[in-house]
Amino acid sequence: MSPCVGIPGDQLHGFLWCHGGNPAGEHQTTVLRCWPMPLRLCTVSFQSPTGVRHGVDVEAETLYEAAGIGLARLKGDGWIEGLGPGSRLEIQVRQPSTVHSLSVQQLDRWVDGVTASPAEVLRRARIKQLLGR
Repeated sequence: MSPCVGIPGDQLHGFLWCHGGNPAGEHQTTVLRCWPMPLRLCTVSFQSPTGVRHGVDVEAETLYEAAGIGLARLKGDGWIEGLGPGSRLEIQVRQPSTVHSLSVQQLDRWVDGVTASPAEVLRRARIKQLLGR
């Protein structure tokens, strides 16, 4: 088994993680940059209780990353009238053209969730920081 593994879904950073020991028996992790992957352009939006749809364009690798970045930008711009845990965020991916929907509560659970992937840990920490938590 190789001491180097690619991180599934780590298309944004293209990292290869290498774990191994040295002659002194110490374990260390080396991160090697392998390949750049393109981000996807998405529009993240929600509809306020008054019926006004607010949206921002973001670049992200994953659905939850897009939702987190979008929510942070909407909050930063003050477009959060009526936005709460049950509010639905709509994420429209431009290419390939798809639309996804999730609640703010689902995003919160993802941000606070546990993962074994080092890339996913970093991604969630970045979104948590953007959301001011």
